[in-house]
Amino acid sequence: MIHLIQNSKGPTIQGLMNEIRSSGDFLINNIGKQQELVLKSALNIYLHYISKGLRYSKADNFKDLQEQLIQISEELLAIIQQAPENIKKSCLQFIRNRIKILIYGNSPLIQLVLKAADRQGTILQLFIPECRPNNDGIDMLKQISSLGHDSQQIFDSAIGSVMENIDFVLTGADAVVENGGIINKIGSYTVAIAAKAHGRPFYVLAESFKFARHLEYDINQQPL
Repeated sequence: MIHLIQNSKGPTIQGLMNEIRSSGDFLINNIGKQQELVLKSALNIYLHYISKGLRYSKADNFKDLQEQLIQISEELLAIIQQAPENIKKSCLQFIRNRIKILIYGNSPLIQLVLKAADRQGTILQLFIPECRPNNDGIDMLKQISSLGHDSQQIFDSAIGSVMENIDFVLTGADAVVENGGIINKIGSYTVAIAAKAHGRPFYVLAESFKFARHLEYDINQQPL
């Protein structure tokens, strides 16, 4: 988007905003289904930042407006790039040595936290369901196999039986909606119910650009 703003010929604010929306829609329509929700959420947040910048803009000409919008875009990009580090630091504050965690999915953020814990000498006991049919849990175990944690692969059907022995559940999210619900891998709902039944915390690691105002699917992923 920064490149688009830099090269836009304008010459009007409305024309530039139409270019940004059209480019965003093009990306959404040509990306994999798994990343569609993330991109939609990120685009809505970006448009909000841009609109807010335009509302308080004191630019006298189109070139000044371009420079202001580029600055806003770079500030938002810096926030997004810093998010994983901030999430990692927050997680490390409550992760103790030998704590037992059920990891659901193959979130890069969770991998980041587990690697950081390993570097600081914190050994965790991890239970990782296979997450079929996409085998995300199998992929997760492969990614962290070189770390010093005590990691154990379990069948998805064994989640309920190990839940009483863990301290909390850790997962990622494709999107986070306004009521606090998440859109994530199939099976996440079942894991959450099991965690609630056993009184175990269910923590979700997600960047703020995944916050979605509008949920287009119900819990069975049917259009609303």
